[in-house]
Amino acid sequence: MEEHEVLDHFIKSGVLKGIWFKEVPVGLKVLTKIALRERKSWEEFEPDKVINTYSVGRKSVDAVCITSPQNLINLEVKLGDWIKMYRDALLNPFKGRSVWLIEAKSALLSESAFTAIGQLIYYEHHFKKDWKGFVEGKAIVYGNGTDEVTLDAIKGLKMRYGIVTWHVSENGKVTSTSGYGAEFP
Repeated sequence: MEEHEVLDHFIKSGVLKGIWFKEVPVGLKVLTKIALRERKSWEEFEPDKVINTYSVGRKSVDAVCITSPQNLINLEVKLGDWIKMYRDALLNPFKGRSVWLIEAKSALLSESAFTAIGQLIYYEHHFKKDWKGFVEGKAIVYGNGTDEVTLDAIKGLKMRYGIVTWHVSENGKVTSTSGYGAEFP
């Protein structure tokens, strides 16, 4: 399964319920500082120039879930609209809310596990700065299996980094591989 399929199956499963946003940009605060520093040569603050600056170092969380009793999947938001939401606190959907950051992988083998763990730590740092949300949890969702070395490492992720893992099968069945989920609604 491709990463987007793993993510779609996971969201639809309802294991984690809430209001879902895909491809949420992070690092906007830092990149806005860079854009403002370079702004001296600009006539005015133009969102297109910020987008161009941001596109070079663009990072985004695969999915962010605002925890809620119901499952609602939002359409993908354009980068220009994310920047408007970032700049206007009234439009910010995450400010003061509890969220989960989700990273999807087609499989969770050692190399992709290292990448996903690093991404989630990086994303959490920038998400808090940019969006002012409370990160309740971080998760890696994956398909196509894993290996014993990675499974051993996964066991320590929950306690040390607050990262949990779920395996998503081809038919959409979701199973916790980190001991998390049985107590989750």
